[in-house]
Amino acid sequence: MLRNIGRIVARASAVQVEAERVQYIKEVLFKSVNTKTREKFEKHDKFHDGQISVRDLYKIFAEDTKGLENFVEELVGQVQVNTQNMSFPDLLILMSQRKGASSTLHPVRDLFKSYDIEENGVINAAEMKEWMWSHGKLLTQNQAQALIDKIDQKEDGVIDYTEFLLVVARKILISEIDLNLHEEAPKQEE
Repeated sequence: MLRNIGRIVARASAVQVEAERVQYIKEVLFKSVNTKTREKFEKHDKFHDGQISVRDLYKIFAEDTKGLENFVEELVGQVQVNTQNMSFPDLLILMSQRKGASSTLHPVRDLFKSYDIEENGVINAAEMKEWMWSHGKLLTQNQAQALIDKIDQKEDGVIDYTEFLLVVARKILISEIDLNLHEEAPKQEE
């Protein structure tokens, strides 16, 4: 009986933490984007849990890349990355976190530019393969194209900046966020 009570308390605690995480993410999102984007997000977030597909995110943020950038910039440093079983979105988050302080523009924009070897505003399979190889992830041309196809919302065979940014945003929405990092430091009196 005590074991069951312990499980119930643990589950209730986990549910509370999840509710706090979703609420915090929505607060950051809503202060980052315009009213139209907020309304689109609410419409697509049917269960009010922040679990939105990349395709829906594209529909929501296609016209508010700056708002999406603000949202990502605010939260990218708080995402906990599993380095033992790293997915492509995990790699993007980790690389963005590493770029953070040294970033001249925006950590994700700088990361995108490092992929965009041809400097034409999109990432093709050859660029994806080359970047991944230079970072120790060996992909074939077909694997690189398959990765692009998973991300490519416009179905034009390449990834533009908004599509790239959406991968990071989606990972933020489904990741564990260190809620302790968002607490503001006390303001010093002048």
